[in-house]
Amino acid sequence: MQSLQGGESMSEIKDKYKLVQLKEMEGKRLSVKEVTELYGVSKRAVYNWFEEGLRYEVEKVIGRKPYKVTTAEEIERFIRNKYL
Repeated sequence: MQSLQGGESMSEIKDKYKLVQLKEMEGKRLSVKEVTELYGVSKRAVYNWFEEGLRYEVEKVIGRKPYKVTTAEEIERFIRNKYL
């Protein structure tokens, strides 16, 4: 097993962040809440990822406060670049 940052192996990183690309997730815009549920991380972790370079867009819906969205592809790219 290949050892990476912090002594974690590639498979441990993949398991930790659930890096399994699901066909139905391709291109779907994910809210912070959806990211926390899919990847098993806290809201603070997602906002930290945004600050560290995870790409996002601001979604604006009439009658709602603007909120950040990203995609599973962007999350996986970010995690692979950061940890693998």
